Amino acid sequence: MNIALLGNSGVGKTCIIQQYCKNEFRDLTAMTCCIDFAKKQFEDFLLCVFDTAGSERYRGLATSYLKNQHAVIIVYDVTDPKSKRDVINWKNIAESFSPSIPIIIIGNKVDLISNEELKSMQQEQNAYIFNKTFFTSALLNQGLDDAFNYIINQAKNKLNQSVICSPKKFKKNIKNDENQKKNANNCKC
Repeated sequence: MNIALLGNSGVGKTCIIQQYCKNEFRDLTAMTCCIDFAKKQFEDFLLCVFDTAGSERYRGLATSYLKNQHAVIIVYDVTDPKSKRDVINWKNIAESFSPSIPIIIIGNKVDLISNEELKSMQQEQNAYIFNKTFFTSALLNQGLDDAFNYIINQAKNKLNQSVICSPKKFKKNIKNDENQKKNANNCKC
């Protein structure tokens, strides 16, 4: 299963991936150029989490990886209002590649704000009819499991629906049924 993280540069996408996939946090990480990824093995599947470049310079290349993703996580920094405003742009980019792709929002770096500020953000987000939002801290490994478990379940449900309702599979089954009927009428046994 493939999940891409999108968001402005410096919001903590790389730290989230390192913490979630490798259980490590590096405070000083270099800016991601183009794309990087990490893997996490589960019992029944392998998760590949793609770390896309958030800077304008690499945005076109990074978003080209969205074609093969099963879900998207859009990350913003709770201390950076511009990164929060840009969430809608990232959402539009993701939906332009796949209109029905599961998307969640992560407000990262909650360790840098007070509990009162966090409660206010949570209430504000609840009033917003948008995508499911999680507030996390990559530094403290807070909220990451909840966010990833939610989006993985959304992606699995979407994959199961597409397997069950796949038009190609449906057409193939109709053709097979038609061929079986023709063969039954021309039976030479």
